[in-house]
Amino acid sequence: MARAYFDLFMHRAMSMPNVIGDYGLSAMQLRALCVIMPHEPKSMRDVAERIGCAPSNLTGVADHLESRKLVVRMNKAEDRRTKMLSLTPAGVALRAKVLSRFSEPAPWMLALSPEEQRQLLAILQKGLAYEAAHPLPQNGHPAPPPGK
Repeated sequence: MARAYFDLFMHRAMSMPNVIGDYGLSAMQLRALCVIMPHEPKSMRDVAERIGCAPSNLTGVADHLESRKLVVRMNKAEDRRTKMLSLTPAGVALRAKVLSRFSEPAPWMLALSPEEQRQLLAILQKGLAYEAAHPLPQNGHPAPPPGK
């Protein structure tokens, strides 16, 4: 089961460079753009954690997004040492466009019956809920499910 999921994920991931290239952003820049919610500035440290890179590496990512006028960098009001990233109107628009494109169902999903689509959605939502409730520890290895 895990191997089939991995194979499906890798097959889908192979098309991502084409999609990413359409926007003129690297994968890391695109991920950063997508984890910042419109009208909700996020600290650079939080963005780095969410996209899986060191905070020092996020500086270059933020530089590029800022040069494209997709984000603005600012100091946090309560702590000027904390740098925040906020989407600009252009960033909000591009984020929406990217998320819409990545929300298009894969052709194999459309080949499922409506009942199979509902079942798949329920399974995926259950998996996402589990992942949200059980974040990976610092070592990156998942904890075993309860009762195992």
